[in-house]
Amino acid sequence: MPLGLSHASVARFETAIERRGYGRPAVEVRQSGEFVGFVGLADVEEAASASPRPWPSPRLPTCAPSR
Repeated sequence: MPLGLSHASVARFETAIERRGYGRPAVEVRQSGEFVGFVGLADVEEAASASPRPWPSPRLPTCAPSR
């Protein structure tokens, strides 16, 4: 990741922590300590506002009401 994008990511993480009071936990491989990603639940309002798609996502299957 280019250094500029890395700094931007850190700034977003810090802003999210200040706004919500918590951040997303990082996951590491226990044996090596290698970073593998972040986990956690998405903030639905934040995710919906960041997405140009209508909510719920049209990619999700819809079910007709049962009669």
